[in-house]
Amino acid sequence: MPYLEGDRPRELPIKVRTIQAVFQDDPSHYAMEGIPAWAEWNAIRPPGKGFAFLGEEYFAFDVSMWHQIHCLNHIRTMLINGDDGSSHTAHCFHYLRQGILCAADTTLEPGGVGSKKENGEISHPETKTVHTCRDWRQVHDWLGSEHEKWTPEMQERLNEAS
Repeated sequence: MPYLEGDRPRELPIKVRTIQAVFQDDPSHYAMEGIPAWAEWNAIRPPGKGFAFLGEEYFAFDVSMWHQIHCLNHIRTMLINGDDGSSHTAHCFHYLRQGILCAADTTLEPGGVGSKKENGEISHPETKTVHTCRDWRQVHDWLGSEHEKWTPEMQERLNEAS
């Protein structure tokens, strides 16, 4: 049965597990610039660049988390190369702001910015704080397995829209 206007799914048809994760500032991965950085930023998105085709008519959807990664990478590129003058950068900036607010991560990070340690140094939020996250790798892998089912026509539709 094809999707009718308004009855399309709001999320992927998978139950994404939660995981415990510690955010890390790791300068050896996802750097701002350099050949390894470009390779990592281009490789993080799954095959099909985060798009899914669902339903009998294979309706195309962009999965929000991958749209957000695309936008973060676009802003990174603009910081390196300068703004390209398009409205794309402003779109990405607003899209990321809304995505962060939508996720509303309420994890408490001890030692907030501006807190002084006993020795007088300014402390920054601890990087050892554990966050409860949805497992992005599960979403990545699911989209990768779905991409294997894409027909040449589906790939062409995506290419035409880009």
